[in-house]
Amino acid sequence: MRLANKIAVLVVAMQWLSACTSNVYLATTPEDAYPGAHSKIMVHVTNADHPDYIVLKRSHIYELSDDDTSQTKLTLHAPDTYPTCGNGIFGTLFTLGLIPTHTPIREDFTYTLEENENSTRYRHSLNMYEATSIWEWLYKPFAETETDVRANALAVSNRESARF
Repeated sequence: MRLANKIAVLVVAMQWLSACTSNVYLATTPEDAYPGAHSKIMVHVTNADHPDYIVLKRSHIYELSDDDTSQTKLTLHAPDTYPTCGNGIFGTLFTLGLIPTHTPIREDFTYTLEENENSTRYRHSLNMYEATSIWEWLYKPFAETETDVRANALAVSNRESARF
């Protein structure tokens, strides 16, 4: 077997033997949180069956209404996710999970607000990171779910008018 194949098998075996896991955390501290420049208005979500509806609901950035005659309508869009470099995880792999790594997660939460025939698309950049190590197993029962972390990140993020 060639050396490259042996190294590849060794890396996969180390990852499997290390029993690492990962949790998602909010990267913004409460002191850095954006206070919110827009007022909390009542909106009707036109696509409440969208997977991100629960994130929007738990963030409490808008008052959600079931009344489809509401003047302000919100339409959720698929989140924009951006790839990040995973080279840092090699430290965790080669130390069998003893040294934790933190990988940033870049995601934009996007939606359109329609009011009085005007529609504006908005974006919130969610500031999160993923921690990976063998120690994350200890935090797993106490860690927030990824949905809760995304909702908290949405609640403390800045609303920007998206230009597409």
